Amino acid sequence: ASAVANRSGAVTKIMGMVTDINNKKKSSLQLSQKASYDFLSQLYNRSTFLKELQKILDLKRVNEKYAIMFIDVDDFKFINDRYGHNVGDEVIKYVSDTIKACVGSDGIAGRFGGDEFVLCVTGKEKVESCDEFAMSIIDSLYSGYNCETAKVILNVNASIGIALSPEHGTDAEKLVGAADEAMYFVKKNGKSNYHFYDPETAPDLDMGNTII
Repeated sequence: ASAVANRSGAVTKIMGMVTDINNKKKSSLQLSQKASYDFLSQLYNRSTFLKELQKILDLKRVNEKYAIMFIDVDDFKFINDRYGHNVGDEVIKYVSDTIKACVGSDGIAGRFGGDEFVLCVTGKEKVESCDEFAMSIIDSLYSGYNCETAKVILNVNASIGIALSPEHGTDAEKLVGAADEAMYFVKKNGKSNYHFYDPETAPDLDMGNTII
């Protein structure tokens, strides 16, 4: 804006220009969201989830406990091979929607790619009964996805590994790794269940040993 004065120097009017930056701001926000979220599931992507998880862990609230859950869809390859990738994508969306509904405002969720999902449960009641909460996710997924594309109801099974903070550490990547190890224990022992990370029997996450 600029002032316009008369011959005597008195300002008689102001002339200016207004620019609408609403669309530019919306585009910037959309780009930021695309960089932070997985497109298909609309959950945090891997890097964003780990950053947000570390922020939660760094708060170091007194006596605060968190449950990190690594969720893997059982036999997802079979669904893709039998019904096609379009149905596979629908199942991924069904799983992500189910996870979001189960966790609500009591945590954050992310997709690590493929059929792998991760949760950080922060709600006190859910953390204290995280075994029951894990089973509620398993049961909800198994209740079935009504797939109109394939004209079939798909009962989705999942294996869940659980790590606890601060019991199993306060580093985001190591906690996710611990939950991942616990999930693989379930995979090797029947699937469609949950298991708590046990540092006595699981591999050393730094050394890369194998489970005996």
